[in-house]
Amino acid sequence: MVKYLLVIQMKKIRIYILLIVTFFSLALFACKNDDHIDKAREMVVSLIPMQVKGDFTLLDNYNDVVITYTSSNSEVLAIDGKLASYMMPEKDEIVTITATFTYKNNKETKDIIVIVSKYEHDETNVLEKTIDDYKEEVEKSINEFFESIDFEGLKDDDIARFNKIHQDALESIKNLSSELEIDEVARSFYDDINNLKKELALKDDIDVSDASLISYYDGVDLNLRGTSMLLSLRKLITDTHTTITSYDDLKKYTIRTDRDPSNSNNIILIYSKASVKGTWDGGSTWNREHVWPQSKGWFKTSGAGSDIHHLRPEDPGVNSSRGNKAFGPLTNSYYYCPQDSSKGDVARIIFYLLVRYPESENYPITNVAYSMEMLLEWNELDPVDNLEKNRNEEAYSIQGNRNPFIDYAKFATIIWDYKKDVSKDSEIVIIIQINYCIIDNKNRFYEI
Repeated sequence: MVKYLLVIQMKKIRIYILLIVTFFSLALFACKNDDHIDKAREMVVSLIPMQVKGDFTLLDNYNDVVITYTSSNSEVLAIDGKLASYMMPEKDEIVTITATFTYKNNKETKDIIVIVSKYEHDETNVLEKTIDDYKEEVEKSINEFFESIDFEGLKDDDIARFNKIHQDALESIKNLSSELEIDEVARSFYDDINNLKKELALKDDIDVSDASLISYYDGVDLNLRGTSMLLSLRKLITDTHTTITSYDDLKKYTIRTDRDPSNSNNIILIYSKASVKGTWDGGSTWNREHVWPQSKGWFKTSGAGSDIHHLRPEDPGVNSSRGNKAFGPLTNSYYYCPQDSSKGDVARIIFYLLVRYPESENYPITNVAYSMEMLLEWNELDPVDNLEKNRNEEAYSIQGNRNPFIDYAKFATIIWDYKKDVSKDSEIVIIIQINYCIIDNKNRFYEI
């Protein structure tokens, strides 16, 4: 019995020792954590001057400690340690920089007071002279940029628009006496020029050798993005949808819309891409495929269910195999994946339906496709071909409206992925650096 009690006592002693060791280990670990933060804090404090007359360096990491900052007045002193380029304080400004130190699970903050010194004006009154110099620098940069524009192939009225933006900017700068005003005019000049370049590039992209096509999109603001562009296109393709076709009409129209360019008696099927006889034979050779399945949509065989831009011909067997599966990255019991040469066709039809019919807003994209991201990828993977272009023209002649995503496939990115700069290839990115040394020895940047 005594031996049994001794064993229990020894176990308790071991547990106490283990707890004590654990406690001291944690305390030592915490001290080490604090030691890391202490050293980082000392380093940051040593680097931040009490009185600031120019830019200085702020560490974002020291000895594995992550350091972030906030400024009580970022208009005077930014959190990257730089003075705001347009700030020349008439009096000393007091700014509090709050540094936050994070090491593993520990976080501490430190407030550091900084005095931003007032700007000392030159007694020789060089300010008026340097404003003129600044105007000259900006005007020179604008002129050089304007001279770099390639006007070849542009219409006279478009060239006149460029010239007006150029002359208006130069005229405005002449009448200004403030650097901030000059900066604003310069920025506006580059914005206006870039917007005009984008507009002309877009119009060039949607021009398919038919001058009337440009006028079709005249009412669309080509600078819109996201939902704004969707609604603008919706109004256009709804207002111009002047002829409503029936499900039965498609039996006769399909031979026009999907005609095989190599055989005028045949049509091309959407998924198999097979060429078959175009004459309607009761659905034995081909039937009318709803790309967005009826069972997962807002329509039956009218409206979206009989829209020429929506329905495509397909072999009954292939159509049955697809069934009402959503489109996906592979074919299985849940998804149907068409061949690569059909993926862009599918995506652009779905885009059309989402824009043309507001009822689609009540139906998740997963009813018809794995994801919008996948459809956007398909739109790029399988570019618009001549069959689609010819089909769009025929549908236009019958219904009165067009599928915008066939005319200009990037409309899809502009609407559903507009945060990515889809016009990067055609837009001009200008960075102008002006060294304005006489007044404040700072570099000024305009980034468009």
